[in-house]
Amino acid sequence: MKELLKLTIALLGIFLAADKVLAGKAAADAPSQQPTEIQEQSPEPEDDAFLDEPDESPSEEPSNNNKKPIEISADSVEQEGSKNIVKARGNVVVRFESKTVRADQIVVNTETGVGEAWGHVLITEVGTRMKADRTSFNLKTSQGKLYNARGKVAKNFIVDAKEIVKLGEEHYQTRDATLTTCRGALPDWLIQTKTADMKVGNRALFTGGVFKVRNVPVIYLPVGYVPLNNERKSGFLTPALGNSNVNGFTMNNAYYWAIDQHSDATVFIDYMKNRGVQPGLEYRYTPSKTTNGIFLGNYLSDDITKQDFYKVNWTHSQVLPQQVKVNGKLDLVSSSNSDKTFSDNTIDRTRRNTDSFLNINKNWRNNSLDIVSRYRNSVEESNDSTFGLLPQVNFKTQRFALGNTPLYFNQDTSFSVFYTDLIPTPGADDKEHFERFDFHPQASLLLHPAPWLAVTPTVGFRETYYSRGLDANRNRLPGFSRELFDAGAAFEGPKINRVFHTNSAEFPKIKHVIEPRLNYNYIPDYAADDRNRIKAFDGTDLIGGVNQIAYSLTQRLLQKKVINDDISETNEILKLDLSQIYNIREATRDATPGVAPIPFSILQADFTSRPMESLLLNFRAGYDPHAELIKTFNFEVGVKPVKGLMFLFERRYTRDFSTFDMGTVDLTLPKGWRLQYSARYDELLEKFQENDVSLKFDDLCRCWGMSFDFIKRNIINNGIEQGETKFMFRLTLRGLGTIGTKNQERLIHRYF
Repeated sequence: MKELLKLTIALLGIFLAADKVLAGKAAADAPSQQPTEIQEQSPEPEDDAFLDEPDESPSEEPSNNNKKPIEISADSVEQEGSKNIVKARGNVVVRFESKTVRADQIVVNTETGVGEAWGHVLITEVGTRMKADRTSFNLKTSQGKLYNARGKVAKNFIVDAKEIVKLGEEHYQTRDATLTTCRGALPDWLIQTKTADMKVGNRALFTGGVFKVRNVPVIYLPVGYVPLNNERKSGFLTPALGNSNVNGFTMNNAYYWAIDQHSDATVFIDYMKNRGVQPGLEYRYTPSKTTNGIFLGNYLSDDITKQDFYKVNWTHSQVLPQQVKVNGKLDLVSSSNSDKTFSDNTIDRTRRNTDSFLNINKNWRNNSLDIVSRYRNSVEESNDSTFGLLPQVNFKTQRFALGNTPLYFNQDTSFSVFYTDLIPTPGADDKEHFERFDFHPQASLLLHPAPWLAVTPTVGFRETYYSRGLDANRNRLPGFSRELFDAGAAFEGPKINRVFHTNSAEFPKIKHVIEPRLNYNYIPDYAADDRNRIKAFDGTDLIGGVNQIAYSLTQRLLQKKVINDDISETNEILKLDLSQIYNIREATRDATPGVAPIPFSILQADFTSRPMESLLLNFRAGYDPHAELIKTFNFEVGVKPVKGLMFLFERRYTRDFSTFDMGTVDLTLPKGWRLQYSARYDELLEKFQENDVSLKFDDLCRCWGMSFDFIKRNIINNGIEQGETKFMFRLTLRGLGTIGTKNQERLIHRYF
């Protein structure tokens, strides 16, 4: 790790501390009158504006028609009769098909296309622009030679060479040249070569190379390869290096395979000094506009824990004929849980189970059909629970009017096959499947007893059939059915609002809205013996014995924003929602000695606000009126006091269970630099669970970028919590690729 840190500091020091003074301009810039007497002038590299000038070449594609005339314009033009030799002086421009040559003087054979130019030579073709002291060329074969040349090839690469031999339209050979994507007389980085063979759209092969940073030699490269193609192309990717106190020195090797136009793959062979070799595969495919998917898998036989780690993640999305949508995911991890040990994603590290599913969906105007298969398996060492839907078929009818009457109808029908392990303890299995059919139609009536009040009474019937029951000792019982009816009513109103006019031209109005709601629901209870036979999998199995009133009060602030004279938009800048449930059944039950009724549920308060782009304030609180205590309180505040600076703090509190604090500071510095710090703190354990520091440089106007990440966190290693310190460094040379640790997740940095 020390060597990697030293190299990082050295590279950054060279980049940041090098002299900013540009190299002096060449003094001689005027050609003599004859080619043999010209003093060679170096193109002025600090003036690279010509590289970005629009292509002035004719738009015609090259053809095999050598009879096409060569166009010449100049201050002075002379022709030597039968020899087809044209001599031109002063602002000379020669055009042929997609090629243009500009110079002070040009001699060209209009029959063969062979010529010579000197003095401020500029040659342009599609995607290529070259300046030179002098050149000999053949316009019709696209061959030639340039002396003391500088220019652009392959759209973003700049070549500066003592001699460039042009072998064809996109084939060059150079002598004593440099290659870079940086501008200016003193490039941030370049590759100096003795010889090079360049094929635009393919690659550059060179010998005698030296990689330099701000003209300081860093690495000697006897032979080398540079991609000159922005399109996908098979090949080895730059190895990624890293270090960790747990994994040791790491090297991530990868081969990219461009299989065809619609699919590609990356094969990984990752090396960890303390753990071993981890092969992996990522396969991506898009065979059509409506079909795509990604497969990712890896495997490691760990030298530290002596366990096997594997992970498979495959997602697939497809739209079949008749707009039938298919979405699926295969999610598998080893029993030793590679996510908890290796993942940099907090959600992956803390999840409790895998989740594989296949969903087929078809929607009509008022109906929908969903077929879902799902399989979840615990990844916790102390739990061996399994849950499966194999499958569930759900047919729904959305509420619709029955003719011209005020009556409405909706229904929900489902058939489910559940698969589970009745004993979640590791090493003990009792797996069983249960079938359930559920039919639930409802009818409702929309009433307006007053202009300010909407009342919607609803009545429904539910028939549920179970293929088998289960007693307290896990003995299987024969199938049975359950019949229930439900009734309820929803009351909305009166809705109160008021508009406040401001003196702001951009935000002229603010609207305050108050929306009260009340819902009454009643479902009769049924025999306890029947209830105890049901193995509960979801909310349908828990239905019954409901007699309650749910009420809420919602307040909103809506702000009108004027975009221009014709366009405006309305944004919700504040919302406060208070809600609670009163359980009539609990309030009227027979008193139990020592157990007082608790009819009132937790009072929930949800507050979200974004009064301005630079301020965010949210909280969610749960108050227990019986215990007179706050049970939960989640708080989030974000501030952007000035442009480029963000603070975000979040606190999650659950009484007698957990309290976590998480914060992020995001500072955008001038010239492409960005600094981020995030932390996660456990108040109960009184220690930091994770600290992440990121320093990034990503100025798209520059030819390089870098990122440095320092992570200190707790991981699970062989079932034991262990501290991990990780150092990650990435250096991106635009046009070449990235050197450093493999691309990571966002870690725990948050944004708003």
